[in-house]
Amino acid sequence: MTNFIRRILALCAALAAAVALLTAMTSVDASAATPEQPTWTVKFHNIFSKRVYVAIKQWNSAMCGDYGGWETKGWWSLQPGETKTATTTDDDVAGVYFYARAEDGSYIWQDNGNEYYGPTEVNDGFMDWCRFRSPANTYTVRMRKVKLPAASLQNMHPVHTVTLMY
Repeated sequence: MTNFIRRILALCAALAAAVALLTAMTSVDASAATPEQPTWTVKFHNIFSKRVYVAIKQWNSAMCGDYGGWETKGWWSLQPGETKTATTTDDDVAGVYFYARAEDGSYIWQDNGNEYYGPTEVNDGFMDWCRFRSPANTYTVRMRKVKLPAASLQNMHPVHTVTLMY
């Protein structure tokens, strides 16, 4: 009977060690298995023959949650052939919108009337403000939605470049 009790105790100790190991592995695996939030990088590339200026609007609840949620930023100045990163977003539903114009006043995108967020207030100076906190010297433009590519498990950080042309 003594050998039987020793075997039972050894079996219980082994079982307790296995449970402890499985618990530790499960907690590590659970954190590793948590899906990563995809993020998109939005760039602009100017293939127009003149300098182009770009403004964007994006959802930013951290900065603008008490002021309508939308943030307006700009202006990025792009020489012909130049590419610049404008923003990174983790919100593909609300997305990113842009307005672009050339230094001669030409608009760089065609308004097809169905994928815009408007009206959006901009000015001719530096912009980084929330929707209901814009300065007094603004005018209204219509922005076009950037079509973000789908994220995948293989590419959780897609980069999308908007080509600006006339």
